[in-house]
Amino acid sequence: MILLLSLSGALAAPLSLTYEQALEVAASKNPGLRGAQADVNRADGAVLAARAPFEPTVNASTSFFSSTSEGTAEFGNFFADTSGWRAQAGIAQTFSTGTSLGVDLSSSQNVFFYRLPDTGLEFTGDPQYQSSLVFTLSQSLLQGHRLAWNLQGVRSAKGARSAAEASRQSARQDALANTATAYWNVRTQKALVAIAEQTLAISEEQHRVVLALVEGGRLAPVEATRSEAAKVQAERAVIDAQSAHAAAQDALLLLIGEAPGQDVVVLSNPEEPTALALDADAVVERVLQGNPQLLAAKVVLDTRRAALAAARHGLLPSLGANASYALRGYESDLGGSFGELGRGELPEWSVGATLSLPVFNRADRGTAAQAEADVATAEIDAATLEGTLAQQARAQVRTLEAASRYVALATLNVRLGEETLAAERARLVEGRALQKDVIAAIKELDAARVESERARAAWQDALVALRRLEGRL
Repeated sequence: MILLLSLSGALAAPLSLTYEQALEVAASKNPGLRGAQADVNRADGAVLAARAPFEPTVNASTSFFSSTSEGTAEFGNFFADTSGWRAQAGIAQTFSTGTSLGVDLSSSQNVFFYRLPDTGLEFTGDPQYQSSLVFTLSQSLLQGHRLAWNLQGVRSAKGARSAAEASRQSARQDALANTATAYWNVRTQKALVAIAEQTLAISEEQHRVVLALVEGGRLAPVEATRSEAAKVQAERAVIDAQSAHAAAQDALLLLIGEAPGQDVVVLSNPEEPTALALDADAVVERVLQGNPQLLAAKVVLDTRRAALAAARHGLLPSLGANASYALRGYESDLGGSFGELGRGELPEWSVGATLSLPVFNRADRGTAAQAEADVATAEIDAATLEGTLAQQARAQVRTLEAASRYVALATLNVRLGEETLAAERARLVEGRALQKDVIAAIKELDAARVESERARAAWQDALVALRRLEGRL
């Protein structure tokens, strides 16, 4: 369970985190990673929208109408009033095969009223009901019959979604790598504070020894001044180390989505630096298989290759076949019109084709040329990135191996510094060394301890960077 203590005032408890907890919190709360997840969610919505053209559509409508018209016949002028209603319902479906199918059922009522103003005669006709059931079918035969062509929108949306997911994975690796580096930096800075405090304690003890020797007449008074200056310098080093530690804590807090200003306690210890004999070829292979940036580049390449195939298909003429079949009913009552429709007494059908071919076809040829250039660019980008990542992987292997050796050398320097300081302090008490020699030994030991911690931090950073390249954080 993630241990998170919210800041609730100046007396808030420290935020204690293991390394695994820090990465887990960063994975859920890192601002950059949350933004990348929002891009993936947006791409999911685009994929859903792209499928809309292939969903069945149900439609229905109804209306009432009335109109008056004037005409002339052998018996003189007349007016005709027409009123009634219409109702229609249907379903249509477009398939990814380039097929469109529709079914419509409709019915209407018409009532006619005639007036002859010259004779004063008026006549109302019987209501007339017309019903029809119409089936329509169309099929693309050349351009538009391939699934890849008709699913361009869906494929493009899926490609964008894959690219967004690859970007999210890349952002995840960046966020986790930065968090890991910041986490170990907090520990390193804490260790540097401890070293500075230890050096200060040594300087204070040495100052007391020097004062005793000066009072005993065994050292010149100037040596007390020198030891006092060394102690002051050690105090300043403690202040600087504490400031750097606070800054490192704030950097980690921002990366895990927490407010800066809290005390952070790191509970984990880094991996112990060991001499490594990495197989550079195997590392390169893992990088080329798992690096999110390269995966994103391959997604772009695949998407553009599919777009090129569709653009070449678009060079074909547009040829479509269409057919329709209808059953109709026309009677003086609604039931009769549907009865006549059901008996199929008034059938109607048609079959045809439509051909469309631009004379010069510049638009489609231009689109295909652009798609070819896009594929070439994506291939170059992917190949270049592969080479760059392979070079970075080999360089990181060398960096990690060198860092391991630096840790061993730094550890040896610390031991030598401790032995040198002990020897110089003993010589000072015996009167065979100067105070400045002891101060120099203290500084050398301090520098050796700092260098040892920095070497360990560099080794840990190099390990994080390698795992980041491999996409394994």
